[in-house]
Amino acid sequence: MDVSQIITVPNVIFTIIVAEKVFTIFNYFKNPQIQNDKNDLLLSASVTSLKETVQHIKDNDLHTIQKTLEMHENTMKLLAIEAAKLQTIIDERIPKKTN
Repeated sequence: MDVSQIITVPNVIFTIIVAEKVFTIFNYFKNPQIQNDKNDLLLSASVTSLKETVQHIKDNDLHTIQKTLEMHENTMKLLAIEAAKLQTIIDERIPKKTN
């Protein structure tokens, strides 16, 4: 066979069409994979950010709330003591009526 018999216009067109189809099929499978990889990266970044936020809340905000709650509990104890003292003073100064 001679090279001129192999390289004919129909053979060249056929080769170009086959190459185009192979490239189309390759892109059909490659592009969704690229998009999935991008989505995975975005999801991973979101999860990492969420973990950091939860850790921040756990480390700082819960500690602050706990300290504030302890402070309020101590204040309530002091108020109860003062109320008892006031009740004692009132009972001593104002005698109870007896019938």
